[in-house]
Amino acid sequence: LYGCTSRDTALTIALALREAVADRLGIDADEMGFAAPPVPNPDGAANWSAVVFDRASGGAGFSSTIARDPVAILREALGFLDCNRTGRCGEVDAVRACPRCVLGPDAQHMADGTDRAAAHALLADTIARLELPESHRLFGSSSTYE
Repeated sequence: LYGCTSRDTALTIALALREAVADRLGIDADEMGFAAPPVPNPDGAANWSAVVFDRASGGAGFSSTIARDPVAILREALGFLDCNRTGRCGEVDAVRACPRCVLGPDAQHMADGTDRAAAHALLADTIARLELPESHRLFGSSSTYE
């Protein structure tokens, strides 16, 4: 995650990505694990990554679906961090993640190690940088990454 200088932010994004994949595939989020390892950026500065992986021995292929359409999955993950959406907590200024957004039963003990507000801001910025400009959408709204 370019510009992610906080483990709490990266962990929250990993949880949101996991929820987005689980929602898309119709599986339980706890079928996948998550992590936020430190990774130096190209300048050598501290940076954190958001990692989602299959828990099944040998992998089940769930987490690899992120690679099929990463921008769409990022958008869906951003939706899980939007407290104003239907079914969410409704606390617009919520700093920490809660069970109504991304904290599954296996992650509830990590609430204090999340930063929902910063994760939402970083994901929104990342998506804005990755979006295909209108002038390059040769097929209109049906233009997608391959």
